[in-house]
Amino acid sequence: MEEDMDARLAELAPEGVDIFFDGAGSWQLDVGSRHMKVGGKIVQVGCASESSDRAGQDCARLTECHRLAGRGLIVGRFLLAQHMAKLPSAVLSLMWLATRGKLKRVQTIVRGGWGEFAECVDRLLAGDGVGQLVLVF
Repeated sequence: MEEDMDARLAELAPEGVDIFFDGAGSWQLDVGSRHMKVGGKIVQVGCASESSDRAGQDCARLTECHRLAGRGLIVGRFLLAQHMAKLPSAVLSLMWLATRGKLKRVQTIVRGGWGEFAECVDRLLAGDGVGQLVLVF
């Protein structure tokens, strides 16, 4: 069963989201921006839904740009490859936040076996899912 990202964010963060960690772009970024607190931060680390297989084609873009100014949102981007030396300490920090209950994980769960693996990769590259895409055997 796939979750409705809009409804799930409203449920998990009724007062709004302080930081939205976006690795997909596309419609997920639109939905995430809808739930941001004033002065919130969007960290963009990728555009998985706008992968290289769409080179030269129109991609889904942030269509709710007015929210950036209207809510005073701060958007920052980086590529992980540019920060590999900081990766170990960043992972430890994220684990500490998760352990303390300060970091919420959102997942799209697909139940199946190896037969669904290729479909999951296609869905991942298409940005079809919310949060982590997890294949559960």
